[in-house]
Amino acid sequence: MGWGAALLEYTRPRQRPSQWDTVIYQQLQGASNTAAAAYNSCRAYIPAWSDWRQKQQWLAQQINDLQRVNNHRSWRNRVYQNVAQSYNSWANQLSIMRVNNRIIRATTCSTCYFRLGYASAYVSQALRQANEALNRNRNRQEAGRQLQLARDHLQRMLSVLRVYREIQMPRGSFIIRCSNLNRLNLGNRIQNLFAACRSLNNLPGKIQAANQMSDQIGNTLLNDCIPRRGAVNRPGGPGSGPGGGGSGGSGGREICGDGIDNNGNNLIDEGCNYKREIILDDDECPDDTVGLVVDGRKLGNTPPGNKRHFDVSYLRPGRHTIIVLAVRSGGQQYRCSNNKQVTYSVKLGKGIKFTNGRNYATGNIKEGSNRKYTIVVQ
Repeated sequence: MGWGAALLEYTRPRQRPSQWDTVIYQQLQGASNTAAAAYNSCRAYIPAWSDWRQKQQWLAQQINDLQRVNNHRSWRNRVYQNVAQSYNSWANQLSIMRVNNRIIRATTCSTCYFRLGYASAYVSQALRQANEALNRNRNRQEAGRQLQLARDHLQRMLSVLRVYREIQMPRGSFIIRCSNLNRLNLGNRIQNLFAACRSLNNLPGKIQAANQMSDQIGNTLLNDCIPRRGAVNRPGGPGSGPGGGGSGGSGGREICGDGIDNNGNNLIDEGCNYKREIILDDDECPDDTVGLVVDGRKLGNTPPGNKRHFDVSYLRPGRHTIIVLAVRSGGQQYRCSNNKQVTYSVKLGKGIKFTNGRNYATGNIKEGSNRKYTIVVQ
């Protein structure tokens, strides 16, 4: 939702629908998937978004409204306002706990997870928009405005962190324990980025810092899921990563679209029967981790040494760009040569081909680098 809100704010002057709005549709569709995944993952602890079906319908309506031609600018502004308000409205619905068969209304770990995810995504996107406005459009005023929006959302993150600490303070025998974010040193990093955002200098460095912080928050919330006896523990809640889901372990059932290995078989979102999908896997070397970017949007990483099915049903017919990221080499731990190389394979699902007509590709690239392909959706 944070990505979508930032993009909608930036594009409010548009007078008609644009082909570039596809990126916004993707973000709203991702939020739709998250709503269902969060409900399934969190309901044993916190009844997260029990109205997830209504939320999905509401998000679909926002996408439809964004495609209206008549009076488009008014509709676009309305969609922006609706999505921006979700920072409070969606988070407030997570401020509820079930303790000893009683419903308690209070700020929860998941409330903070959602707001951190929203705000950190907004910061990253606003900084990218500032960079585009400054260097591509030569619009220093707009670049400064986007920079201020990034600062506003960094302040939001600091406020959330204060609440995050407060809700974990002991209250008699009642203790709430959330994921441990202390190791990320977020407070200092946010303050440093906030100070750096007083000027338009070195925007690429600021973007990198924001992206790294957002990714680390998501990874921590997804992976730090150790329950503690005698505590209400809800790590990995909404907004915590690509799918915003929980700690997994759903009784052997894969929750399609949440980006989590729910059933512990080292495969993500297999058997989901997506209308269109891209399957990414390591190839020859065990334990390699690869990531996928489609049309500028990162969809996530594979489990180390295993495969992941990515839902790309939203892609419209035509050409699209995918990038395979060499995230981490497993060569140091296994028999593969210790040369920081990452092997991968890409399989395109039904209705998608590479420009050479094939639907399968393999490669070998250095850790930290990437390889770009053009695909054709039929």
